[in-house]
Amino acid sequence: MNLAVILEDSAKKYPLKYAAIEGKTKISYRKLNDLSNQLASYLLSDLNLPKGSHIAILHENSINYLVVFFAIFKAGMIVVPINVFLKPVEISYILNDCEVSILITCGKFLPLMKHIRQKVDRLSEIILTDVEVENFKYLREVIKGHSTKNHNIKLGISNVAVISYTSSTTGSPKGAMLTHSNLLSNAQASLRTINIGPKDCVLLAFPAFHSFMMTVCIIVPVMASSRIVILDSVHPIGRFIKTILFKRVTLLVGIPQVFKVFATIKMTTFMRIIFKFNSLKLTISGSAPLDKNVAVCFENRFNIKLREGYGLTEASPVVSMSPIKGLNKVGSVGKALPDIEVKVVDEEEVEVPVNHVGELIVKGPNVMRGYYNMPEETAKVIKGEWLFTGDLARIDEDGYIYIVDRKKDIVISHGMNIYPREIEEVIELNRKVREVAVIGIKNARKGEVPIAIVVPIKNETIEPKEVIDYCKSRLANFKIPHRVEIRSDLPKTPTGKILKRILRREYQ
Repeated sequence: MNLAVILEDSAKKYPLKYAAIEGKTKISYRKLNDLSNQLASYLLSDLNLPKGSHIAILHENSINYLVVFFAIFKAGMIVVPINVFLKPVEISYILNDCEVSILITCGKFLPLMKHIRQKVDRLSEIILTDVEVENFKYLREVIKGHSTKNHNIKLGISNVAVISYTSSTTGSPKGAMLTHSNLLSNAQASLRTINIGPKDCVLLAFPAFHSFMMTVCIIVPVMASSRIVILDSVHPIGRFIKTILFKRVTLLVGIPQVFKVFATIKMTTFMRIIFKFNSLKLTISGSAPLDKNVAVCFENRFNIKLREGYGLTEASPVVSMSPIKGLNKVGSVGKALPDIEVKVVDEEEVEVPVNHVGELIVKGPNVMRGYYNMPEETAKVIKGEWLFTGDLARIDEDGYIYIVDRKKDIVISHGMNIYPREIEEVIELNRKVREVAVIGIKNARKGEVPIAIVVPIKNETIEPKEVIDYCKSRLANFKIPHRVEIRSDLPKTPTGKILKRILRREYQ
């Protein structure tokens, strides 16, 4: 069993069923499988690439992305998904670091190709999927005449399938080597948890390069023979909402900001009527902490289940999810998925008691093989069979996980541990606040003190003193921000994580 096989299986079971819809374009499982086989044939025969070659995908969400993604597996090669929001120098770094020889991209990224060709010596071929341009190979032409039959390349489940680069929130990105076994086991465990099937429809609207979207919005639905509805962006929000409603989406996976929009958007009478009969069965929030108030407001407003998931690239990526049935504890990221073990340990790597805070560590078939060409970095995070996540958490008596903060974000003031996320959750309760980041800065007397950078909602004004006074009635004195700064926005990764590293650098 490998990732090439799941598409073949769905194509055999449901050859005429739509695998994906992108605008007015639709593709059946049979056609998706055939096109992937043709591209795999080109990679193997015309380019004569050896098994295990690294092929990068720099591509917006589209049906072509799915064709390329599965074709690489079918050729026995390794996918290197590239963050579409990176600058040319950052893309070149990854292509060189991962020793990529083939890049498959689309017309949108043509302006970047001159720089990339100059900076990446090993790059022998660039294939465009959607436009024909001189000096570039064109997907439609290169696959013409190639066999639509499966190549049945022998792949072991321990073979690396994807090298996924972690977002650079803590420095240079590192390539997490994810095997076929890692990704298949995580997809199977996710599928058992969310329980979708051939009648379901999954929306892929956030970038496919992201590990959470890759697993939950591509691998899982193809494994389940579900339909994937593709958008290149969640903007404009009106189109996003219409797609959910009129394409009969049953599973929506998103980031917290999207659910905050849903929870606060002004509802017209038409929207109320449509949403009353909408097809959504389940929504899942991931990639960043979900505000408790947003979760409650969303469920009350739409009567749709909103569950929070937790994961990291190095774990393929899903570690836990709030149960679909049974007790849902708002504020928790749920229980570990089937076959995954978690525990919380102290600085000496000794397990702490129930409800005590420490570093969350993970063990299971989803844990990556390691970082590409970085054995020392691998040894820092994989000890024995355990993956050290760098996240501070507690686990309650029922096995529910609560993420407290990033280990590197903890603020130590006068010997007291301060968790920025706790302060952020209080400040977010203020209706004038759109988002907030709390970081620690050096202080001669206390060692460190927390400060808050606050972004007000549109057309609202908020004063620093107002934020501090708001905290005084809700937090212990040592947790109250030393000062508050008001800004119009915060630096973020493409998936919505606030880049505290950049904020901390400003205050050094």
